[in-house]
Amino acid sequence: MISQEIVLRHLTYSEGKLYWKLSTSNRVKVDDRFGSIRKDGRFHGQLFGKTYFEHRLIYLYHKSHLPEYVDHIDGNPFNNKIENLRECSLVENQHNRKSQKSSSSKYKGVHWCKSRKKWCAKIKTRDRHINLGRFATENEASKAYNTFARDYQKEFYKQGN
Repeated sequence: MISQEIVLRHLTYSEGKLYWKLSTSNRVKVDDRFGSIRKDGRFHGQLFGKTYFEHRLIYLYHKSHLPEYVDHIDGNPFNNKIENLRECSLVENQHNRKSQKSSSSKYKGVHWCKSRKKWCAKIKTRDRHINLGRFATENEASKAYNTFARDYQKEFYKQGN
């Protein structure tokens, strides 16, 4: 298990990015940026043969422990400033996700119900899905989702559009 001591010994933090403090091989030099960017936009790199996301190591660097999930408050995976990172659960981490690209709606929590020919709003809580109703318009369904989500998700709420 990685520790804060190891991260502090090998890496340095500046403005939401990690840099090597030590030269660990011919390929890694002092002050080189830690890791590389993935297709999904997140930085990751290796320490002692194990791959870590940069935002998780930044959290460990500052907070002395590594939670199971670390959330980007603004939803931007490029913004790894410590002020933008917070500990969360899996469910909380999923609250501020955007609408899925494969969804029939542009709004989060809304989908087209073919059999009823209506727009449906649904939200997932920790242990179940809650049907918020069927609506004539996509916009009405989105408003129902956002109203419920704002109250339920609190600081992890991200408007569903």
